[in-house]
Amino acid sequence: MAGRRVPKRPSANLTKEQRSIILKGSADTMEWLGLAGAPDKALKAANNEAARIVSQSAKATANFKYSKPGTGRLLRSIRTASTVNRAIVRAGNKSVPYAGAIHWGWYYDRNYFIYKNIEPNPFLSKALGYNREEILRTYKEQVDKLLAEYKPPRPR
Repeated sequence: MAGRRVPKRPSANLTKEQRSIILKGSADTMEWLGLAGAPDKALKAANNEAARIVSQSAKATANFKYSKPGTGRLLRSIRTASTVNRAIVRAGNKSVPYAGAIHWGWYYDRNYFIYKNIEPNPFLSKALGYNREEILRTYKEQVDKLLAEYKPPRPR
């Protein structure tokens, strides 16, 4: 656990009613779990589980209007990554450079003489929005499992 910064801890003079620690955001939660002794591999797995839900939903519901039938290169390029503090879902790679243009769209731009009329197809954003409750529930279950296994540090 070397190299972890110690998050702001509550003072020791907590009243009886305020003995719980309030953490705002996943970064603080992961920092406290790391200080409690949870390995980085377990923290990454919790984030990866949440990212996997978005990835699978995006692959299942993506509808590309102008794609050649049967190619599926953009769908195959959807992948997950995770760090200790965040879950990442990416689409596109060197052989699929058009993923951003498909997702966000590409319109006519008179200043740069771009004559593309690609309507946005936000397949990743839709997958995130449609599954928000499931993602939060899964993430909370993973964090609760880690909290049950590793005891958080006491406040100063």
